[in-house]
Amino acid sequence: MQEGNQGRLPTAAIRKKQFKSKAKAKHDGRGIRNSLRVFEEELARERGKKRKLEEHGRADQAALSAKAREFTAFRQERDRAFAVKEAGERLVDAFPYDKMTFDEDDVVFMEDIVAWMNLFTGGGHGNDGDGV
Repeated sequence: MQEGNQGRLPTAAIRKKQFKSKAKAKHDGRGIRNSLRVFEEELARERGKKRKLEEHGRADQAALSAKAREFTAFRQERDRAFAVKEAGERLVDAFPYDKMTFDEDDVVFMEDIVAWMNLFTGGGHGNDGDGV
C-alpha cells in the first residue's frame, strides 16, 4: 500500500464489501417476508383452533342447559308423584275401616262391581288382557 492510503481499503475491496452488504440486505428482506408469512399462517391456524374451541364450548353449554332443564322436569315429576302418593296414604290412613259394617246386599253389590271391572282390566292382575 501506499503511504497516503494507509488505513483505507483498495477500491475493489470496497466494492466487494458494498456488494455483500446489498446482497445481505436483499436476503434479509426475503427472510423477514418469509418469517412474516409463516407467522401469519400460524396465527391463522391458531385463530381456527380458537374458533373451533369456542364452537365446541357453545355446543357444550347448550347441551348442559338442556340437561339442566331435563333434570328440573324429572325432579318436578318426582315431587308430584311423591305428593300424590303421600295424599293417598293420608286418605287411606284417615279412612275409618274399623267402623265399616256391610250387610249382605252391600257385599253382593261390591262383588258384582269387582267382577264387572275385571272384565275390562284382565282379572285384577294388571292389564294383561287374558281375563284371568
